Amino acid sequence: MNIDSRVITVALFLLVQAVGAVIFGAKLSSEVVRIGNVQAASMEDTSGLDVLAFKVDELRKEIANLREVDEAIMIQHEKIFEWMASSDPSQQKGGYGGYGN
Repeated sequence: MNIDSRVITVALFLLVQAVGAVIFGAKLSSEVVRIGNVQAASMEDTSGLDVLAFKVDELRKEIANLREVDEAIMIQHEKIFEWMASSDPSQQKGGYGGYGN
């Protein structure tokens, strides 16, 4: 049984090509997985920034609401102080709760 050396050469060439293709495919696959992980991590960071920006916006709205409430309270206090200052001094006998002097 004589096998031509060209057949053996072609078979070895195809075998080396197949092994090379498998190695290249494995390296390419691992690189794709690595890049996918990097992209997923960067997307998580970006989504975290979106959530943080949303929370900052909500805090700004709450601060604006608190300023409005504070302003309303200050107006009420001013009215109470004006009423106390303009009330009749004869009704303000004694110390605390009408007791005293």
